[in-house]
Amino acid sequence: MAGPAAAELVEKKSRFIGYAAPVADEAAALAFVQEIKARHRDATHNCYAYQAGDNDQFQRSSDDGEPSGTAGRPILEVIRGRGLKNTAVVVTRYFGGILLVVSNPVDVLTYAAWRLSGYPRERVMGSGTVLDTGRLKQLLGAELEVDSRNIHAFIIGEHGDSELAVWSEANVSGLDLEDFCRVRGQTLGTENRERLYREVRDAVLTDTAEGAPAGEGTALLAVDVTVENVHHRTIPMYDTDFQLQWGPGDQDFGFPEAASTLPAEYQLDPGESASGRLLYRIPAESRSFVLAAREFFDDGSAGNTFCCAFGLEDGRAVAGSPFWDVTPEEAPAVLWAVREGVASGTGEGFDPQGVCTRGQIVTLLYRAYGAREEVSGG
Repeated sequence: MAGPAAAELVEKKSRFIGYAAPVADEAAALAFVQEIKARHRDATHNCYAYQAGDNDQFQRSSDDGEPSGTAGRPILEVIRGRGLKNTAVVVTRYFGGILLVVSNPVDVLTYAAWRLSGYPRERVMGSGTVLDTGRLKQLLGAELEVDSRNIHAFIIGEHGDSELAVWSEANVSGLDLEDFCRVRGQTLGTENRERLYREVRDAVLTDTAEGAPAGEGTALLAVDVTVENVHHRTIPMYDTDFQLQWGPGDQDFGFPEAASTLPAEYQLDPGESASGRLLYRIPAESRSFVLAAREFFDDGSAGNTFCCAFGLEDGRAVAGSPFWDVTPEEAPAVLWAVREGVASGTGEGFDPQGVCTRGQIVTLLYRAYGAREEVSGG
């Protein structure tokens, strides 16, 4: 080479900058590489290759985090192919695309990818329905006796109850699903489609933690939870202990199954939130619940406690009442109050759709029991 050269290219919103320079020996080549790396220390990758020495005896390449063999070696092949002697090349890449996360637990991994990548939040996306789309294609293939690789159908929306199957776009090797069934003399009516959709949607309830089948007389209760930082400061990494109470007894409570998807611990900036699904194994006949959540900070101290009472009708949650500053130990009392209609909005200053303090609950229970000592004693 007669002298240093540089060129820049933007491809699919990613920026590539190529640098090439003549070098006297391997030490000079490494020095050139380090110079470019220092200049672009914030780049996604600085891939390089060089060839130096009288007999080209010094050759080296690096992918710098790109998939093995996809960056450094091709650069070296170009240097060789052009017959360049004593030359070093560095290709700097600034990733400008969208980082799509599809693995479960998708919320956790998407959040981690955003934090670790340093990309703006609008460039990191998670899709919880990619795996559900795969399930739908597999089930459709089995139903129609067709290789699932020839099935093109999609699940869109949020993973869980709000997701939906886009049947109008479903096809087999480009042939509309209805037309394919007509040609084959098959039928895939509304009932069959609904059955397949439900199998896909409810898969998370059957794919529970290792070897934990739903026992006789038990059921799985799925609770979708979002934890949001409403403060004006970053909350240090902490976890939230979620305990579900379904009866008045000391044994009538449980903790989430291992298959739950809420992050075990997280750090939230102001306005950020973490979401996930909690799975509880409950007695099949249970219909009223209190969910108690207590925050634990990374220094071991406990934060706020929040309780929410709710019920089930036809497998769906009905409106519950939230209560601040209630300990998990007091959850049975709240559960009793809701069941007995004591917490029905008749207390002074009590809004059944708003927030209620521990003192107001005690007042309500006092009116029902007629003895404050009995209430305060548990």
